[in-house]
Parts: sequence; C-alpha cells; structure tokens
Amino acid sequence: MFSYKKEWQLIDDNIGYINLKTISKEDIKKAFDEFSDTNGIIIDLRNYPKNISGNDIAKYTYPERKEFIKVLSPLGNSPSLASFGKPSISVIIDPFKSGSKNSKYYNKKIILLVDQTTQSKAEYIGMAIQASPICITVGENTAGSVMNITIFKLPDGTEFRFTALGGFYPDGTGVQRKGLKIDHYVKETTSNFIHDQYILKGIELIESKNLVE
Repeated sequence: MFSYKKEWQLIDDNIGYINLKTISKEDIKKAFDEFSDTNGIIIDLRNYPKNISGNDIAKYTYPERKEFIKVLSPLGNSPSLASFGKPSISVIIDPFKSGSKNSKYYNKKIILLVDQTTQSKAEYIGMAIQASPICITVGENTAGSVMNITIFKLPDGTEFRFTALGGFYPDGTGVQRKGLKIDHYVKETTSNFIHDQYILKGIELIESKNLVE
C-alpha cells in the first residue's frame, strides 16, 4: 500500500517514490540502488528537507558536474550595484554547481513535485534536481524565496528581514518572487479533488512515451 509518510518506496513495481521531508543521505543511496531498474522516480518536494542538500540527489542524477543556479550578489563598495559573482569558497568548491562525473547516473524520468510549501532551501534543492537531464516539474507555484535572509536592525531594535541575493536559473530566468519553473500545473481544490493528483500526474508522465507532453 502506498504511503506518503514513508521516506522511499516502490509504486507499482516500476516507479520509485522519494519523500525529501525527512529522508537521510544514507536512505537516498539505498533508494537509488533499489530504483536502478525502474521506469522513473517521483521526488516529493512539497515540504522542507531537513537532512539533505541538492547534491545528495544530483550525485545520482547528473552525468557530470554542472551549474544549476546563478546568484546575483551586491557589490560591497557599491550597495546599489550587483553582479553574478562567485563566493571566495568557489576556489575550493563551487556551491552553484552540483553533481559529479557519473557514467552510471539514473537516466530515466525524474518527476519533481512542488507546491506553495516549497520555499527557501527547498527551492534551492529543487533547482539542483531540475538540472537533471530528464526532470519534469509538476505542481503549482512555489514561494519564490530561494536565497538567504538578511536581517537589518534599526537603533530602536526594529528588525527588517529581506533577501539580499538574487536567484536565477543558468539561462538567466529569475526565481525570486516567481518560483520554480513548472512543466505541468496541478492545483487541488474542493471542486476537483482527487487523491493525490500530483502523484497521479507523475505516474502518467513516467508511463508516457513522451518526455514532456
């Protein structure tokens, strides 16, 4: 029987399901080992992952290391200006790239499920998953708050919280205030509720011969 509470499981013997809410890095490895011969994997990101990063998925779904996000950062000596620069740590490891050279990567369909609860770190992880060669995103608009929160405190103690960095796809498409790119919109309401339309659409897309309908 299918349960959304399980961290990973098989659906109908040929489709994998991974819930990112509480899954560990160790269980992700077990899941991808188990799903190696499936027709596709549904990755549920309608939550806020606690134990993983985008690279924990990308290492199994990328054939090689690649950029998945561009970040617009303010210039320190010119607050009104910004650039697509790299952090100093990038000389060691670039945080805006993910995956690694992997000839045995999972090359079947990846269906990414997102909704309005997908926000901040979850959107960052989502962008890393979307850069997989065959990823189809299903759901509704995400929060559009992919980057960090900066706190500015006034003398009277009042705090202003705002996003200080801009998140963009490698092609320049913005994510801030827009949310992740969606390939197939699904919206559950009281008038069209079918449990669970997201999962059903994911199964339909995996079983379809077309990559994106």
